[in-house]
Amino acid sequence: MAAIDRLTAEHRVIEQMVALLERLAGRLGRDGDLPAQLLAELVDLVAQYSDKLHHAKEEQRLFQIVIERGVEAEGGAVSTLLRHHETGRSYLQDLRGELHRLRQGDRNAVAGCALVAGQYATLMRNHIRLEDEQVFPLVARAMSEEEDRALVAYYAEFDASHHAADLRARFARLLDRSAELEAPRAPGSA
Repeated sequence: MAAIDRLTAEHRVIEQMVALLERLAGRLGRDGDLPAQLLAELVDLVAQYSDKLHHAKEEQRLFQIVIERGVEAEGGAVSTLLRHHETGRSYLQDLRGELHRLRQGDRNAVAGCALVAGQYATLMRNHIRLEDEQVFPLVARAMSEEEDRALVAYYAEFDASHHAADLRARFARLLDRSAELEAPRAPGSA
């Protein structure tokens, strides 16, 4: 189903964002101010892409289909997924707080950033696996082709109004900028 394929493609972008989030948090305190600057930008981008774009689509339309059709995965997936969304929002807020502490000179925030980034990454990987492996296949089987087309049209409008292409382009630029942290350093350089 095309609507599910769109959401699954967004999952692959979110997985890349989460991996970068962990890498940047792990480089805090080792590579000057650049990882903190990039991490702050990435946290904002993750909140916009993952939560305000992707999760909003699920909450506003997809989960309604799951509930209406009674195709809940075992254990009440929608309530679990909504809890994941809320927990993710909380982690991102905590990460913003740790970054603020770091900017204020609190070196203990380096460990806090790494901890929260790891918690968020674990949550999102589990969340995505649950959706990809359990919820999305159930929804795909339950939707008619007409419903799928309507959902695809809704998602296209939603993407346009939330500037999804711009968010993906910002992420690509952020990946490029973060690559300098991964580049081999010349001997004797800091």
